[in-house]
This record gives sequence, C-alpha cells and structure tokens, in this order.
Amino acid sequence: MSKIDNDISGDYEKLRIGFSYDMNIHTLKSTSLMIGGVKLAPVGYTGCYQFDSETNICLEPQKGIFDLYIASNLKGHYIINQRKN
Repeated sequence: MSKIDNDISGDYEKLRIGFSYDMNIHTLKSTSLMIGGVKLAPVGYTGCYQFDSETNICLEPQKGIFDLYIASNLKGHYIINQRKN
C-alpha cells in the first residue's frame, strides 16, 4: 500500500484485516507503448518503476517477479466504495 494520505475525501472505507475487498487491479505493463503487437519499454527503462523521490520498485525476474500491479480503487489505506444499485 502507498503511504498514508491525509487528503481522504469522498466515499472511502478504511481497509481492515480479515475482510475481503473487490479491487480493480491493472498491470503497469498494460500501459506500455505497443507497435506491431510488440510492447516497447520506455527509453531508459531499467526494470524499475519510480513513483516519487523515495519510492522505487524493481522487478525481479530471477525470483519470478515479472510485473507490477496497481489497484485503481485504492488510495493509501482506503478503498473507494463501489456504488451498489
């Protein structure tokens, strides 16, 4: 999870241990540029993703970590509540 965000507003629920949540998970590789059916790595890509000046996460293919996933409905320790009609 990302760092605690004190700017939480809207319809959020704090994550709790022992509960299940529906998360909208997406691979970061899915946003890569594709030409002719081949995904291209950004110029200067080293196998690491830098999110801010302090957060750098590297893939480790030798340990079976080939991709990084994010959940679009998470913010810090909170999940955006889905509307149920």
